Order: sequence, then structure tokens, then C-alpha cells
Amino acid sequence: MTNDFPQDLAYSLEQEKEPWWEHVYRQAFPGFTGIEHVTDLDRQRAGIDVILTWESGRLCRIDEKVRRGAWDDILLEVWSVWYGQRDPRNKYGWAWKDQDTDFIAYAFPATRTAHILPFPELWAALRANCQEWYQRYEEVTAQNKGYTTRSLAIPTPTLLNLTGGRTYNWPLGLNKCQVAYWGFDKCDAEATHDAYCVTHYPTRKATP
Repeated sequence: MTNDFPQDLAYSLEQEKEPWWEHVYRQAFPGFTGIEHVTDLDRQRAGIDVILTWESGRLCRIDEKVRRGAWDDILLEVWSVWYGQRDPRNKYGWAWKDQDTDFIAYAFPATRTAHILPFPELWAALRANCQEWYQRYEEVTAQNKGYTTRSLAIPTPTLLNLTGGRTYNWPLGLNKCQVAYWGFDKCDAEATHDAYCVTHYPTRKATP
């Protein structure tokens, strides 16, 4: 199976800072008092997109992943850059690297679903089961300019069971893309999205 890397990246960037992210985090990590959206590229490369903080000084580093459509599996990126067998330019993907991440937040906006998975357990599960998973499950590739990204499609229940991950949802009105997905026009979608944000997240701005 092959994905379109540029389209996937553009879709992921569109979802940054959407209000539903905070809704999910409030369920998964109750009591946090601060949320930082990381813009430093070095920290992003180290697997940190968001940092949640508590008054006690505790912090939680999260790597956000967004996927188009509705799927019953989670793509674990083994190779972010693949030119060919034993090519020195190959680079390991986020699931194989030992990153500074505490949790992976893996979201499907189309179904208003996000899976929160502890990264150390996910990393260990992939290392322990990699050979078997390559035999049992599908490898998904995404074409970029001159190289390929290679991931393993692991059934969601399998990964949740192995890592102790949890699944969360958010309301329809919190995501204008999801409202449009269910058949409203663009104006209706934005109006519903803005009304929900004003009520539940008054510090957030409406659609520009």
C-alpha cells in the first residue's frame, strides 16, 4: 500500500492547534495548567510537538500524529527516509528512534478519535515484535522526492493492549473539518466550530 506523503504532511499541518487537541488532552491528562506548542525544529525532530505542564513542575512531552480517513490500525514509521538496502542516507522513523517523547497522540479527525500511547512502551513493543509484525501485517509506503517512508500498519487493539494506551473522542462541533465531513457546507461548519469554541474555550479565537 502506498500513501501520498506531501498530501499527508499538508493535512497534518492543517490540524495543528485545532481546539479538539486540548479537549483530548484534558481527558487524558487531567489537571494540567499549561500547554506549549513547540516551534523549535530541533525539539520537534526529537519528537516533541506539545509540552503539558502542572503546577507541581511535572511535564509531559507529546508527539502529535494526524492521519487522513478512518482506519483500524496505527502506522508505526520504521524508516522516515529510505533510499534502498544499506544506503547510508537511510534514516530511522519516529517509532524506531529512541526519542525524548513521553506520549504519542495519534488522531483521526474524520472520526473524532485520538489514541494516546506511552512512547517507551510503544518503542519496546516494536523492538520486541518487529520481525513477527513484518510477517503478519502490511507495510505502508509513502513516496517523497527521491526516497520512501516505510511504516508498519499495526491493528489498533493490538497496540493499545501492548502499550496500555487509551482512546478518546471529541464533540462534533469542535472540528470544522469534521462538520464538513458529515455534509454541512463550509459556512455552517465554521459557524458550528466557532460557537463551540466560544462556549468551551473562550480564550481561543474564532475562524479568521
